[in-house]
Amino acid sequence: MNSEHQERVEPTGTMHVDRGAEASTGSRKYLFDESVRGRKVVAADGQIVGEVADLMINYETWQVESVRLKLVKEIADNLGISRSMIRAATIDLPVSMVQSVGDAVLLLVSTGQLRSTVSGSGKAAA
Repeated sequence: MNSEHQERVEPTGTMHVDRGAEASTGSRKYLFDESVRGRKVVAADGQIVGEVADLMINYETWQVESVRLKLVKEIADNLGISRSMIRAATIDLPVSMVQSVGDAVLLLVSTGQLRSTVSGSGKAAA
């Protein structure tokens, strides 16, 4: 992977939830699914790994359990995840690996640690 062509984002400290994307009723805060989709996803090492494709919600508990990431080509190739000319490679990442959601989604894991996530789950998203 050629690092010269990779877009990098340096962490700038604590990220915050985008106030324009949330609603509040009393003491509860909500973040709308539509406002999260398409946001860039940044690994802990500052490398942009892709964008949010979907949120995976458990229909029994209504809890978000994972985030489906649409990976950038170079990251998908580096992780050995198959893709096609018309379909991007995706992986499902547990929400426990998400540090925060703001203008971008910041992960707790580095790009290299994503490899163990993919091999640990045994598969990438279909």
